[in-house]
Order: sequence, then structure tokens, then C-alpha cells
Amino acid sequence: MNFYKLQNWIFLSVAIVGVTYLALIVGWYASLDTYVDHALPNIAIRSWRLLSGLDLYYSAESINFMAGVYGPLLNIANGLILWIFGGNLATSNLAGGIALFVGLAAISLHLFRTSDRDVAAVGVIMFLGIIFAVSPLSFWTRPDPFILMLVCVAVASSGLQKYGTYAPHAAVAVCIGLAVNFKAHAFIYFIPIVFRYCAARWYVSWPLMAVLSVGVFLLPFGLPSISLELYLGRLFDMVGGRTISLDLLRTVLKYSTLFLSPIIALAAVWWWARPRIEVRNIWYLGTFILSICVGIYSASVPGAGWYHLLPFVPASVDLFSKFAQSLNDNPAPRMGILGVFFLVFVIISITPQKRLWRTYDRLSAMSPVADEIRGILKKYPGKSIEMGYGRDVAVTYSLTNPRPLLAFAGNPTTVTGPSAMEMRYQGKPVSTVLLEHIRGCKTDLWLIPKAERPFAMNNYFKNEPAFWAEFQEAFSAAYERRTALDYFDVWACKGSHK
Repeated sequence: MNFYKLQNWIFLSVAIVGVTYLALIVGWYASLDTYVDHALPNIAIRSWRLLSGLDLYYSAESINFMAGVYGPLLNIANGLILWIFGGNLATSNLAGGIALFVGLAAISLHLFRTSDRDVAAVGVIMFLGIIFAVSPLSFWTRPDPFILMLVCVAVASSGLQKYGTYAPHAAVAVCIGLAVNFKAHAFIYFIPIVFRYCAARWYVSWPLMAVLSVGVFLLPFGLPSISLELYLGRLFDMVGGRTISLDLLRTVLKYSTLFLSPIIALAAVWWWARPRIEVRNIWYLGTFILSICVGIYSASVPGAGWYHLLPFVPASVDLFSKFAQSLNDNPAPRMGILGVFFLVFVIISITPQKRLWRTYDRLSAMSPVADEIRGILKKYPGKSIEMGYGRDVAVTYSLTNPRPLLAFAGNPTTVTGPSAMEMRYQGKPVSTVLLEHIRGCKTDLWLIPKAERPFAMNNYFKNEPAFWAEFQEAFSAAYERRTALDYFDVWACKGSHK
């Protein structure tokens, strides 16, 4: 076996091992009895509400209001999984992983269709390397894995040209419309793809693509339970509400180099095979860099992170494969650049896996917490039970993450930490309807982290209480601690026997 064949075999073997390992960690993630982030329970609850026939969006004065500006497709996709497999913590963690594997399949098919096997295998390893570097955020049930999937499909749709010149245009337009329905600014991830694969008669095709994208975006709002007016109201309320965090910006800029790494491949081609560089691929790279610059802003505001760049991965590996293919007549530089990219993206994925396993070990310890909530549901049949919050925002706050168990059992959700933090950050007053709900003891029982003062925690976004003083006073006046369990205190209305 010569060195070229050995290298080819190594690339393919590592890619297969990587895909297998990804399946392992995605499955383990779904088996956890909690969530990795405090906003994910809200997504599960909203998806379950939609599935149960309730509205998805409510005005800020409604008792069912939850802050957040994700589009309806996130809850529709998650709700579909809950409908198929039932409402529980495991199934509510599945949707993001499924989306990631669909995207991986699409980009892999594209790479192996358009590139030599060794180039395609390294492209898959690049893809996996970034996925592993940001895991489990790369497969949680937030918009990012779904948008990544749609960008992968958009890149792969270039193969539809055999069905007509404009078939890829239509497919990309549909993907854009769907993606914007997950997150409003998601169109930026498609700009390089549009320039590279949809440039034929652009003055005709681009306006038509825009119309098709808008039509696809509007489709979910045809459902009576999904209000376009309320969604846009919350979206516009949020626009411009956050400034860049310099600490986040430094981290995002550091990790953006992973996505911009095809520039190194271009440099190799420029040195050894300049005549083989296609002008359209230079345009592709240029628009990609500009789009990354725009994406850096959204990734650098409080509450975001460099994982917001994740949907740029398909274009990045596609660019790499095109530049690497240009070195076909220069075997030594070609083998060298493939070897460098292989090593870099394998190495960057190793340390994050140590962190991931530590995270899984920590989250696995949450199973007794979820079991206690299940036990409370059995102990108090017929009572309405909600999850409250304590004072600690670092450790015991995570005990509240399995709260969708209450919603899956038919209980209301009138208060959530993420919504309160968001509204307080924006300077919004507490809802009068919510205050009356608390004062009237409309919820029978509240679970508060053990031995903590109710609703006294601080805001993640700035140094201030997460909950309004009026809300804390109303709760203290209406409820009292009744029962102490291992992880929670059960609070009931004063003077009642609930």
C-alpha cells in the first residue's frame, strides 16, 4: 500500500469513527434527565403547549406569556418529535440531534459527489471537528442545528441542476424561508451559497427566490395558534436591545478562524496552481467572509456565543473541497494540505470532548432531581404545580431545569427564569395579570430550591434581581413553605391545607 492509499484509508476511517462517536454523544445527551441550558426547558414547554392546542405567542400581559424571539418552526419541529414519541425529557432533547444528522448526511453526499474521496473525507472531518468543538450546543434543541441542516441541504441542492438550471434556486429559496422561520437573521448564512450556486440570470432568479422565501416563511403563520403580529411585535421589541460584549467578541473572533480556514487552502492553490482557481469560487469566498463578519455581531451579544457561527460550516467545508480539488495536478501540496487540515480538525475536537464528558457526568447527577419532581406529581394529584426559583443562580438554579415534567403532566407555566431575566433586562414592568395570579393563589403549589428565598436570584444579563420587587412581595404575602424534600421545598397558599 503506497502512502497516498494509506492516507486515503486513514481519512475515511477517522470520518467513519467520528460519525459513530457523534451518534454516541447525541444519544447520551438525549438520555439525560435535564437540559444543558436554562432556556431549553422553555422551548420544550412552548412546543408542548402548541401540541396541546394552545397559542404559541402571547402578549406580555397574558398569564401564558414567555419571552423569546425564535420562529415557530422550532416549536413545530420539536412538537412533532414530542407527538411521535411522547412528552418527556428525552424526546424533548432529540430534535436538534436529528436535524444535525440530516445536515451531516446532506453535506457528506455533496462532498463525495463533487470531490475525490480523500478530499470529501477531510471535509467531513472538518465538519465533525467544529461540531465536536461546540458540542453539545451543536445538537441541542435551539435553532442552530436546524439552520445548519437547512444550509447543508441548500449546498447539496446544487446537485439538482440535472432537473433544470433553476431547480437549485428553488431549493435554496425554500431553505432560506424555512431557516428564517427558525431565526430572523438566518438568511445571512445563505448569502455565499446564493452567490455561488444561484447566480444564473440573477436579476430574474433572485427576486423570484425572495418571493418564494417569503411565502415559505409565512406558511406556519396560517395556523390559527401562531400569530404573526405577536411574533413580529416581540422581534422588533428585541432588535437593537443588546450591545456587543467585548469578552464574547474576543472568543468569537478566535473561533471564527476555524470557519475561515479555507483561506489557507486558497493560499496553497494560489502558490502551486493559480491558473486552476475559478473566479466564481473567489466570489464565493469573498461573500463568505463578509457574511462571517455580519455573523460575528449576532454571536457577540449577551446570551449568544460563537456557536451562532455554526451554520457557516457547510459553506466552509464546501470552499475547502473546491480549493483542494484545484491541486489535483500537484500531488505533494495536495497531500500536504489535506494532512494539515486533517490534523488540525482532529486535534481541536479532542479537548472539548473531555469537557463534554465532564458536563455529561454533572448532568447525569440530575436524575434524582427529576425523579423527585415525578414523585411530587404522584403525591399531589389534581393540584396545579409550578416551578419557582430560589436565590442561587449558579448551582441550585439548574435544579429547576427539569420543569417541563410539570408541563407534560398538564400543569400551567406562568413564570420562568429566562423570561423574567429578558423582560427585566429590557426594563419591562411585571404583568398585572401575573401579579393577580400570584396574589390570588391561582397555582396550588410551587417548588422552590430547598432552603432558599423564593425568586431572589440575580439576572444573567446584568447585575440586578431577575424578578421584580412587586412580584417577590406578592409571592411572600401569598405563599408559605409547607414541606421540605431532598431538593425542593413545597410552597402552598397561606392558611390553606393544600
